[in-house]
Amino acid sequence: MLSVQESIGMTWFEPPHQQDKELDLKELIQKMSQIMDLLKEDRKQSHKENQKLMAEKETAEKAQAAAKGAHQQTSLFGPLAFQTP
Repeated sequence: MLSVQESIGMTWFEPPHQQDKELDLKELIQKMSQIMDLLKEDRKQSHKENQKLMAEKETAEKAQAAAKGAHQQTSLFGPLAFQTP
């Protein structure tokens, strides 16, 4: 994944006081807007990933509960639970 500097075309770092001298106000606002857009996109992506992980966790918890319930049910009846009459 590209860093914020690479994404907005700043592949080198200069101290803020020198950067400000080189950028006029319009360019500075444009760069800040690009940074904000990247941060918003990153937040959306993180939210999607978080939702996906939460859904996977919920599915795993349900499967674990079902397996535990099945194990407890077979434990109650022992080996006779699998014999056919």
